[in-house]
Amino acid sequence: MRRMRPSKLSTLIVLLALAGIAQAQNLVINGDFESKTHLPWLRTTTGAASPPTFETLDVGAKVDTAMRLDGTGSWVQEFLLPVAIAKRGWYRLRISTRFSRPANTNESASVTLKLDQFASRLATTSMFVGFSSSWFHVSHVTEPRIMEATPARALLTVQGNGPVSIWVDDIAVEAVLDGPMPWIDSFGMNLASRDPRASLAILFLSPSKLSTPIAVPGIAGTWSLDPAWMLFVAPVQLPAATGGIRSVRWLPFLPQSLQQYGGELHFQAIDWTGSIFGMPTSVPFRR
Repeated sequence: MRRMRPSKLSTLIVLLALAGIAQAQNLVINGDFESKTHLPWLRTTTGAASPPTFETLDVGAKVDTAMRLDGTGSWVQEFLLPVAIAKRGWYRLRISTRFSRPANTNESASVTLKLDQFASRLATTSMFVGFSSSWFHVSHVTEPRIMEATPARALLTVQGNGPVSIWVDDIAVEAVLDGPMPWIDSFGMNLASRDPRASLAILFLSPSKLSTPIAVPGIAGTWSLDPAWMLFVAPVQLPAATGGIRSVRWLPFLPQSLQQYGGELHFQAIDWTGSIFGMPTSVPFRR
């Protein structure tokens, strides 16, 4: 295993002390609903679904807006948005959601985020979120099978059975970059890689991320975490990715008890050789 050269390591330490943030471009327009409207998402409904409302919530020291959906009986609300994605490539889907129902009742709900195509309605990938009485944050890494010259779309489907309320926020579709990448599913947090070789990644977390993009000479990609608050988490052994992405589970799902503190946790990894920074993942905790 190659070691990070001392000169490269020294440069990394100095530059991380200055500034830096890296985020893959979100291909979804108004996925955070800060504009307090669902537009330009196209909305359709079935059953007794109420129009969306928009509520402000605390995320640490900042205020965030989420879309709230209500209905009675059996109801469905769908939101459709065109997205420009390549015919071949890997993408990460992200969403945050929570669910509320009257006490001592059995009402249910579900949330699904999907990438499909206008012409064929061929489901290329689907992420079932389920529901949680606390905020639930989930991401999914997938390779959509997109046909040539056929527009793609993000399709959010929210379904309720009874007088329930569902909040949705932080919807994103992002192209997966090279390098080790943390992502979250319903069962825990994972670390994934497109590297065709087996590799070792060094994972870090921080409650704060930096605000000005910066590149570190000799290392591909850029860094997100604020070094003043950064904590080392673990070295993670990643298997070789043969023709796709390979991932390993390294941490049980973050406890919802963290929600009471508010704020966000940010995760990012670097390849052990010091050659590339991975994509970051952020988990917001709303009060």
